[in-house]
Amino acid sequence: MVRVPPGGLYPCVGLAAAGDAVRLSPQLLWPPDEDTHMSVDSMEEEWLRLHDIRLNGQQMLEYCGRGKSLVDVGLAQARTPLNTTSHYFEMEIVDPGRSGYITIGLTKKEYPKNRHPGWNRGSIAYHADDGRVFAGSTVGSLFGPRCQKGDVMGCGIIFPRDYVCNYDSEGGSMEEESPEPLECVFHKEWPDDRQARGCSPQRRVFPQHQYGKFGRTCES
Repeated sequence: MVRVPPGGLYPCVGLAAAGDAVRLSPQLLWPPDEDTHMSVDSMEEEWLRLHDIRLNGQQMLEYCGRGKSLVDVGLAQARTPLNTTSHYFEMEIVDPGRSGYITIGLTKKEYPKNRHPGWNRGSIAYHADDGRVFAGSTVGSLFGPRCQKGDVMGCGIIFPRDYVCNYDSEGGSMEEESPEPLECVFHKEWPDDRQARGCSPQRRVFPQHQYGKFGRTCES
């Protein structure tokens, strides 16, 4: 489970080695019982906080740091936190680089720019290189398989239907963390699943039988 810190939890991507590149999905997806869709008009407007990562075109994030030590992590953080309207995002691994040091997750707004999502308090993330989920710690828990070129990784929060976000679209005005922890869900899709996606575009969103769920408290 994840506790939403003051200001909300922001979609975040971490890259750490030369060649690392991911393609962001221009569309956010919802669980099957919802039929509302939202498209991002401009990736440049949505992904404003970039450190050692460049946005190539409208969808591609590429690592542009030194990649020589643990502090050479590149971070891309979205402008707005997840909320009951936009609560899921995903990316495709275009190039895993030398070691596959790619992460997808959620972080508080003021997250250290040179730390992978999941390593510090106020964050939770799925790491592609070892298939572990990290929740505010440098020690991760085994979640699923490692991710390779062509794999799709997703991350979201399952908000209860009666949940009220006490922060605005810019992550302001929330004074306290969420009183109850919420379920944080990670998604992994293999290239062979693309045909299934075309047949039923919503079947792959949070299905327990196919893509495991990982829940753990994320301290802010």
